[in-house]
Amino acid sequence: MLAINPGFRPKVSLTQADQLRVVCKRSMQELLHMAAACDPPDNRRALHYTTMPPKTTNED
Repeated sequence: MLAINPGFRPKVSLTQADQLRVVCKRSMQELLHMAAACDPPDNRRALHYTTMPPKTTNED
């Protein structure tokens, strides 16, 4: 999309950008809290993937 009109600049003031940043940060924190609340109390059984799990053969 950027290649179509590289000179396009959205007219957003600094205060609007700051407000957007605050809203994004707040919603991210809410999502993290929700995700933490969904965690099972027994953390030893919880799976924490740092990378994608290996593909099984039937996923092709």
